[in-house]
Amino acid sequence: MAKITILFEGQRRELNEFGFAIFDQMIRYDVPLDVPGNMTLTLRPEGLRKSVGPGVMEVVLNLAEGFTAGIFANWLYGKWQKSGEPRSITIKIENRYYQLDPEVLAKALEGAAKKAEKAEEKETSLRS
Repeated sequence: MAKITILFEGQRRELNEFGFAIFDQMIRYDVPLDVPGNMTLTLRPEGLRKSVGPGVMEVVLNLAEGFTAGIFANWLYGKWQKSGEPRSITIKIENRYYQLDPEVLAKALEGAAKKAEKAEEKETSLRS
């Protein structure tokens, strides 16, 4: 199963609101949440940071066979709207930053999924 790491960066208060919206008021680390598009989303524990700058929320998107990036992107956009549309939050996928736009996000996720699947295939063939 391919995985994509997604970083959300922004003001800590807005990230908390967004996290509560995504995880339905139940913030649990390392517990997969079923999300639309045939995927699961897992919140990673926040590493200790000594900075006073923006906060970071790291999640891992686990892709299953036949995942649909567009459905997930629209779901995530709905959660962003539910949290008050915080403008400070940006998304980082594959070392590139994106604003929360469903179409742009879906394309970025599809590209990251292809890379993750190729890397997984390569790793499997090396083990054989």
